[in-house]
Amino acid sequence: MDTAGARVVLGIAADATWPAVRAQYRVLIRRHHPDNATDLADIGLRTVRTAQITEAFAVLLAIQTAQELGVDSAPPAPATPSPKRPGRSDAHLGASFRHPTVGVDDTRVVLLDAAPMDAFLALHEAFSMIGAVSYIDRLSLVVEAIVVPEPGRATSLLAWLDAGPEQATTATLCVESLGGHPPADLDALVDRVAELLASPRPPASSA
Repeated sequence: MDTAGARVVLGIAADATWPAVRAQYRVLIRRHHPDNATDLADIGLRTVRTAQITEAFAVLLAIQTAQELGVDSAPPAPATPSPKRPGRSDAHLGASFRHPTVGVDDTRVVLLDAAPMDAFLALHEAFSMIGAVSYIDRLSLVVEAIVVPEPGRATSLLAWLDAGPEQATTATLCVESLGGHPPADLDALVDRVAELLASPRPPASSA
């Protein structure tokens, strides 16, 4: 999606301020989120629409971030490698899972070896590889993807992040069914995300 297409999807003018863009994105996400669906068909339509809205916002967010950092957003510059820390590999997405634990509400809590924003960007990229990212909140560090492990079994995979010990980040992950069926297996999704974060890809970058 290019910049012009992103503006069309969000319904904003070329000269819209960034606060206006962000406000419009939040309005559209709340309006079209699958949680507000009335039936399974509506869930499908809302999932596609929120994915379009999220993609459009991501395009404009990349441009805004590049402007704030004073760099050219196209093509993106190679990310500067982070200083090595014990237990980290040079080939990672920017964060890695350690010590997943089961929360009292059946969530999974993991520790990521990265600062909160780096961990958020890495999770966002991993989520986009296993499903359709339907919601992101860069300020609250929340990301959601709709995953469909098999036909008719759409599941919301949600993660929210908090600062952790020793400059790490804690991420809490949960799943919720988007229909009258059991949700996808959370542990399998956590394992898949962990594999993606550990795969030999360039580190995620806010630029």
